[in-house]
Amino acid sequence: MSKSKLEKVESRLEEINSSTDIGRIPFHISGHYGVFSAAEWKNWKVTFSLYALCGFLPDVDYKCWDKFVLACRLLCKPFVTKEDDVTKADLLFLNFCKTVERLYGLSAVTCNMHLHCH
Repeated sequence: MSKSKLEKVESRLEEINSSTDIGRIPFHISGHYGVFSAAEWKNWKVTFSLYALCGFLPDVDYKCWDKFVLACRLLCKPFVTKEDDVTKADLLFLNFCKTVERLYGLSAVTCNMHLHCH
C-alpha cells in the first residue's frame, strides 16, 4: 500500500469512537507501525483492520486478510472451544496461507505464517 493510501486509512481510524475497554487505537500505521505494542497489533488486526482497509485493498487481498482476521478473532476470545473455535481457526489459517501462496508465490509465505498452521 502506498503511503497516501495508508494516510487515508489513518483518517478512517480517527473517525472511530471505540469503547475504552478495547484499548488504544493504533492511529499512525503509515510510518510508526514498527513501534506498536502487542496489544496495539491485536487491536488493529482483530478490531479495526477490516473496517479501515475496506475499499483500500483489492478485493482478493481483502478477502485473504479477512480469513486471517476471522481466525485471530476466534482464538482471541476469552473462552475457546476445541470443537468449534480451534477447528475453524485452523481451517481459516490454512486457507489464508494457501491463498497467500497462490496470490504472491511461495516466497511470500513466511515462517510465522507456516507456524499458524501448527
